Amino acid sequence: MAIVIPRNFAEWARVFADADPVEEIIAHGHPPRGRLLVQQAQFVTIMPNGTRREDVNLAEQQHIAVVSALANSEHIGPLVKLQWIYRRDELNRNRCPDRFTSDFIVNGGKKEVFITQHETVTSGDAIYDVIPVVSFNPNTISLPVLDSASCYYRDGFTFVRVLNTHYYRLPQQHFRNARSGSTPTAWFKP
Repeated sequence: MAIVIPRNFAEWARVFADADPVEEIIAHGHPPRGRLLVQQAQFVTIMPNGTRREDVNLAEQQHIAVVSALANSEHIGPLVKLQWIYRRDELNRNRCPDRFTSDFIVNGGKKEVFITQHETVTSGDAIYDVIPVVSFNPNTISLPVLDSASCYYRDGFTFVRVLNTHYYRLPQQHFRNARSGSTPTAWFKP
């Protein structure tokens, strides 16, 4: 029996739904690292696999994602559902449909990453490495200490995808709170 590799999101979602949910998977990774033990809610990096035209320009680039679910398929192997995270350089001013969101991204720190609600399913073997990403709450007095390998994200800020384009923005609730000057109790439920 030939194994059919999924080609689009609908096929990946169908394979993921038919697979058995698991708590952790072993990803074969990329040489010379070897195997990785991946668990839910870990932050991982993904290397472009060369199947898309723009992967040529991103040969050394590693994409960041958080593992939102894991499954094991009988035919394909380990599967991961990833929630995508972008660096400040990847979400530049051209990808923001409004001034509020673009100013938020431009004022982000050098090691800051931005979590989106965009999720996809892919093979667990696409994972390159597990990386440290620290939660940062700007309302606390003491700030986390970061080493050179760690990134951070702001608690309560999740970007949504605008229509089906590659534009991202903060949800409308952020606009209302910023304009009124009120201090919200919860900006967004992560």
